[in-house]
Amino acid sequence: MSYRAAQWCLFAAFLAHNLEEGATIGAYLPSNRQVVTEYFGLADVPVRVDPASFWWALVAVSAAGLLLVGVGRRWPYLPILLAAVVLVNVVLPHVPAVVALGGYSPGVLTAVLVNLPYSIWFLRRSLREGRASRRGIVAALVAAPVVIAVSLAIVFLITSAGTAAPH
Repeated sequence: MSYRAAQWCLFAAFLAHNLEEGATIGAYLPSNRQVVTEYFGLADVPVRVDPASFWWALVAVSAAGLLLVGVGRRWPYLPILLAAVVLVNVVLPHVPAVVALGGYSPGVLTAVLVNLPYSIWFLRRSLREGRASRRGIVAALVAAPVVIAVSLAIVFLITSAGTAAPH
């Protein structure tokens, strides 16, 4: 497979993950909202996330991933950053959510079964083919939690717009 095709497969894995999250969030939120709110320290935040707005947020995040891969030929570190985000995303929100809830959380299956191995393979291939330096990959991995935090904040703002809970 060409390196460019590997970049597009990275986006496909990212999109599959977002689709899993979107497909399962509706059943997940009603029964787990309180646990998630308390575990992640959101109890005092006067907003509520609903499945429809969550889908719109996923569309925005997916479009951002498409953009990163789409310009990857010109700026090759952007798909590498996406791979780092995909990898770190397994460890930051998904695995802790499973531990906190004692069971499934939206996106965890594709995170662990698809995104974890593919992102590792992609980053190793990028290094092996000289598409990225060790320092560049480390920088992408260090930047990934910041990108995830900003993305989650944007998702939270998008999904909570107009849904403020009464005080």
